[in-house]
Amino acid sequence: MKSTPTRGVKQNLKPDAYKQAEPRLQITSGEPMHFVYVIRNERKEFYIGYSSNIETRLYAHNEGLNRSTADHVWELLYNEAYPSAKAARARERILKHDGRSCRALMDRIKAYLE
Repeated sequence: MKSTPTRGVKQNLKPDAYKQAEPRLQITSGEPMHFVYVIRNERKEFYIGYSSNIETRLYAHNEGLNRSTADHVWELLYNEAYPSAKAARARERILKHDGRSCRALMDRIKAYLE
């Protein structure tokens, strides 16, 4: 039976996306870096996001400027740096829409926190 994407999200992830190696970091001078980050609140809930400035974005989360993370105190747990916004958004999409990739990352983060 063929499944259809929910809420208009085009499902174009590879079936083995969780097995893909993380892209190599190539630093180019003069261009800002883009980040995929994982934050956690006081209730041990996680949020995955993308930003070109993590400090400003974390401030926005803690001040309630983001509806989905309002009314909680968040701390930065993990981030990955990418040279382009396109690469960072692609990684964020994989983490948010592929359960196996997300689980693998969360297992690594939880092992580090223990």
